[in-house]
Amino acid sequence: MLSKLESILMPLAEKIGKNKYLIAIRDGFLLSMPLLIVGSFFLLIANFPIPGWTNFWARFFGENWDAYFAKPTDATFSIMAMLAVVGIGYSFSEQMKVDKLFGAAVSLVCWFLIMPYKIMVNDTAVSGIPLGWVGSKGIFVGIIVAFLSVHIYAWVNKKGWIIKMPDGVPPTVAKSFSALIPAGISVLVFFVINIIFAMTPYDNAFNFIFTILQTPLLKLGNTLPAMVIAYIFLHLFWFFGVNGGSVVGAVFNPILQTLSAENLAALQAGQPLPNIISQQFQDLFATFGGCGSTLSLLIAMLFFCRSKRIKELGKLAFIPGLFGINEPIVLDFPSY
Repeated sequence: MLSKLESILMPLAEKIGKNKYLIAIRDGFLLSMPLLIVGSFFLLIANFPIPGWTNFWARFFGENWDAYFAKPTDATFSIMAMLAVVGIGYSFSEQMKVDKLFGAAVSLVCWFLIMPYKIMVNDTAVSGIPLGWVGSKGIFVGIIVAFLSVHIYAWVNKKGWIIKMPDGVPPTVAKSFSALIPAGISVLVFFVINIIFAMTPYDNAFNFIFTILQTPLLKLGNTLPAMVIAYIFLHLFWFFGVNGGSVVGAVFNPILQTLSAENLAALQAGQPLPNIISQQFQDLFATFGGCGSTLSLLIAMLFFCRSKRIKELGKLAFIPGLFGINEPIVLDFPSY
């Protein structure tokens, strides 16, 4: 039975693990991860759940002291989709064997090209970049645009439709001119896409993707059965020696992070949190101590195990385990 499952799951896991789209999503979101963690620290300080915390700081910095701490949070979470577009465009360009920096730049420009520059203020439309679309609501559009724009860029580049400069020209200048035609065609395609969507009832591509794709996916992902199914597959992959977190997380983590961003927006607006399932739900109830929830195992190693070697491993791995880093346990514990 196990050999049969292995013969089915191992090739499947290998294909998924080497899929360039999933790799680009996984690596692209890593760009925003450290910035979101930094923003979370400021959010924690501004909303620390201790009675009197707000009054204590208000004595020194005034009643609106938390507005200062909200700035770093806004500067990270509110532009989450923008960071995702740049990161995915950069990573996918590497998969497509084209210049990574120009691929990321073209992705960002094409994403902004189809964005509506309208903000409603007191029922009046004014020009501006909507924070909703550069935040969690624009993530799925960003993923699609990054893939499509880099695909177009790579296709034109491989066709040889580039401007080649003489040998004496500095490499940076030569790269800029070689990117001119591929970037121009990518922008032209999204220029046409923007016009087409402007003629539809959705008015723009962002409204279309959010209504047709993102909202149903978030509703599906914001359920306990979806979480259970994701983790069944995750641990099945781990059972056969494949990094299940990388395989399943490439698909599921963008949904969880979007749900987390919606919770943050509701918290800042003083509204009830709309989503139970989120990135934080996963961290607290599914992966405390890292993949496989090994924090309890670490406690047992430290306080109840008689083996000196395992106790020493527990001492080394306990602090990283508190922050969800448990490779020492996953990789080293079976060898003891």
